[in-house]
Formats: sequence, C-alpha cells, structure tokens
Amino acid sequence: MYKKMKFCFLFVIGFCSFAFSTQETIEINWDQTASLYSSNCCTYNSLSNFNGQYTYTSKCYSVYGSCVGSKKGAFWLFDLNQLPDNATIIGATFRGSTQYSDMGGETTFAVKSTSGTLTSAFANLMVNQSSWSTYFYFYGGNIQFSIPSSQIENSRSDGKLAVYMYVFNGGGVSVLNKGSNPARLSLIVDIEEPECEEDINNDGNVNVSDMVQLIESWGPCFNKSCDADFDGDNYVRVSDLLILIDNWGSCN
Repeated sequence: MYKKMKFCFLFVIGFCSFAFSTQETIEINWDQTASLYSSNCCTYNSLSNFNGQYTYTSKCYSVYGSCVGSKKGAFWLFDLNQLPDNATIIGATFRGSTQYSDMGGETTFAVKSTSGTLTSAFANLMVNQSSWSTYFYFYGGNIQFSIPSSQIENSRSDGKLAVYMYVFNGGGVSVLNKGSNPARLSLIVDIEEPECEEDINNDGNVNVSDMVQLIESWGPCFNKSCDADFDGDNYVRVSDLLILIDNWGSCN
C-alpha cells in the first residue's frame, strides 16, 4: 500500500521546494522461532521446537499433585536489518493466526531488542526483563497485536526484535508459522524519497534536458503525464520552472 505525501518548505525567494516521502507496509518474516518449555511443570527452562510449523504456548496445571500440562511460552525473532535506512516507523503490528479459532485466553505479550540469536538464556531473561510488555484477553483466531513504533526504532541499532507471547490456556495455543497467515511483523513506514524529483529523465542530473521536458509539458495536467508538476497544483508553469532551477546540478 502506497500513499504519497508532500511537504513544503518556504524559502525567502518566495516559492516552495518539495521533498516527497512514501508510506508503505513492510512485512518481515521471522528469522527464528521456538517454544520455551518448563522443567518442573511451571518453571521455564529451555527452548525447543525450533522453526517448526507451529509455535506453542500454554499454562501449567496439575491434577491431584501431578503435572498434567507444562507451561510453554512462544518466541519469535525478527531481523530489522531488512528495513531501508531511510525508513521511519509509523506503526507496528505482530500478525498471524492460531491453529483453531478458539485458542485464546489471558495473554502476556512482550518485545525486546537483541543483536544475537534466540537462545534459552535470552528467552528466560526476556520473560522477566522485556523492554515493553502488555496484558490483555485474546480470543483466538487472527492475531493483531500492536507494538509501539518507538520499540521498533529503539531496536534498530541492535538489529533484531524478539517477540514473546504467553497465553493462559490449559489446552494450549498453536500459532501458525507457515501458510497464508503466518506469524510476522507488519510495519507501516515512511520512506523519504531521494530529493531529486526534478531529474525528470532520471540521468542523475537536473539540467537543460529536464528543462526542455518541462517546457514540453507546459500547461494544465489534464489527460497527460505531469512529471514536471513539482508543486502539485495540476499545472506546469513558472513555479515549477523555478523549482527545477533551484535544484539545478547533480542529484548527489
């Protein structure tokens, strides 16, 4: 999804020079995933089931003193180095789906940045020392958990973002890692475009050839291409010519 936005900066000479940015959605697939299993029913111990079709989470519970179901926590690791350097995070969502639509319950959801891999030591640390966490009731089915955009921005220096999900459900919750709606990170980003829109012929320079193309496009933009309408008023005229002249020279 793309959405153009124009920003105008006023100079003393009396006209505007425009910089453009593109808003789009970038989806990042997980780099690693695993479930944190318990050693004595309710105490987390070590990761298992790496990169499987499902990642599992469940509460622990006992019947007459015997452990019937062990506690499990679900983890995913996302590589943020896939993001363009000129991208600014506007919104972030962890998306996916459970195997069955009734797999829900009270849910703890947390994130933490890292530069390493998904290990048992890191997972246990994250359970108690996440950089951000929230608690809510999740009914199961489609997963759409919002993450503050600041958490993504703050994690970019480390390069990776870990996600932790624990659902208080005795029957267990299976989150899909493959298929049409797998676990993934969905980011809305604002990407600043190169400040050389005036290079109409894309040769890396704003020069006479671009001026000639502007003059050939002179007049209203109706029923024709209007690459030279730099100020977005649906006319190619003097104001656009002044913008071109103001950006004369190499695009670098």
